[in-house]
Formats: sequence, C-alpha cells, structure tokens
Amino acid sequence: MLIKNRAIAASVILACSFLVSCRGKDVSGLWSGSMTCPDVESAQLEAAFQQSASGITGNINLVQPTGAWKTLGNSTFIISSGLMAGDSVSIVAEQKLAGGSVTLNLTGKVDGSKISGPASASVSSMMGGTTNLGTFELTKK
Repeated sequence: MLIKNRAIAASVILACSFLVSCRGKDVSGLWSGSMTCPDVESAQLEAAFQQSASGITGNINLVQPTGAWKTLGNSTFIISSGLMAGDSVSIVAEQKLAGGSVTLNLTGKVDGSKISGPASASVSSMMGGTTNLGTFELTKK
C-alpha cells in the first residue's frame, strides 16, 4: 500500500509540474519598448498586461508614432487575444476606427525581463487594407 501511495503522490507532483511549465512565464505588469516596421517607421510602446489561466489581457499604447503611423497619434489598443506557452507569447491587440480598425500582432519570446520578436500592423477599412511587417521589443518596468 505504501508503494502504491508513493507512486500516486509522484504522479500528482509530476502532473502539477507539467501544468506549471506549460502555463509559461508570468508577463503581468508594465512594459515599455518599441515596434519598428520599415515601411511605416516606428512607435514607442507602453503595455499593461494581466495574465491569468485563461490568457493575457490588457492594452498596448502607441506613443509618439512616426511615419505613416503618425496619423494614429497616441493610441490605445485593447488586447483581444493573448496566449502564453512556455517562453512564447502571442498577442493580438485592436483599435477600432471610423470605417475600419488597426490590429497589432506581436509574437515573441520572453527572455528574463524582455519580450521580443516579429510584429505586424494591419489596417483594414471599407476601402481595403494593408499589413506592415517588422519587429518589437518590450522591457519590463
């Protein structure tokens, strides 16, 4: 009976360890950095993430955008989808505009107090749309 109980306890500990490692790192908190897309210049980013078992929520603010993004001014994008698995993070954030929307897609890796990786910014409207590709980097405050 003692051997069976130890085997069950070991199985429970292993299962809990697996669940914790699959959940990933906790990215909750304030982050700042930048996003650069060669076709449309760059923008500073300020982000507030809340992470729970169901994913990542929060917002991303574009601050002092340059180039084509300058028309957005200082804008707040609401996270519509945020996933964390291990050290990989995937965030989709949107801002609704009259006649369309702008969507940011950030897919990166968490490395200590930094998140970085590929980024895209898609503009959609009644007249069509464009997608600009680039990179982003955020540092935890």
